[in-house]
Amino acid sequence: MVVRDRSDRSIPRSVRSAAGCAGFALTLALAPAAGAQVDDKGVTANADAGRYERARKLFVDGTSAYQRRDYIAARELFARAHDLEPGASTLRALGLCDFALKNYVAARDELRAALAETRSNKALNRGQQHAVSELLRQVEPLVGQLELELTPNEVMLELDRAPATGREFWLNAGEHMVTASAPGYQSQTLYVTIEGGRAKKLSITLPRNPGAGVQAGASSAQEASAPAAAPGATARAEDGAESERGAAIVRGIVGL
Repeated sequence: MVVRDRSDRSIPRSVRSAAGCAGFALTLALAPAAGAQVDDKGVTANADAGRYERARKLFVDGTSAYQRRDYIAARELFARAHDLEPGASTLRALGLCDFALKNYVAARDELRAALAETRSNKALNRGQQHAVSELLRQVEPLVGQLELELTPNEVMLELDRAPATGREFWLNAGEHMVTASAPGYQSQTLYVTIEGGRAKKLSITLPRNPGAGVQAGASSAQEASAPAAAPGATARAEDGAESERGAAIVRGIVGL
């Protein structure tokens, strides 16, 4: 069953126009947040020097890819750098890539985490904090929340054709496909429109599959209708057949 939800208002024009501004002027610069504090012996204070150099190289390569607008490659490089040297700079870089790729939920979470980093050698400088805050104001209208109420409880979900767990989801503003299924129930597919900055509640109750119970009952009835053999009936039949064969042998001997 497919149901298309059209109850929400259209996404505001201001939100749609904001979605196209991923390339606005925010420079992606290397920041000293990725472990650049060095002691007088030339060894990083907070991380192994070799690991820091690998992270720095990945960050530089990611910056070059970002400037070429190869955002997928840039994000992969920044993610590897973040695994080695996590900090606000790598989170900011990941957020910029996800914003450019229109992964707005991930971008929001990464940019928030970048602002929340307070360690002195990992935090953004004041200018970067201001730029990230401005970007977050662009991202907030581009995501909304979907809250689901499902019956029965064992419903299996697909969200935009991908398996999903839970009952609350943050999604890009726009139309999304929700598919619910459960053994013994009819599946349903619904299209729901998520409005930026707002929560959408959706209740799904799956109807029972009427054929499942009927077929099971018919099978049981057929099995119950087959009468069982009376105790000893098989043995009596075998004894009778043996007696008849014996009598025939006797008649042949006496010439009857």
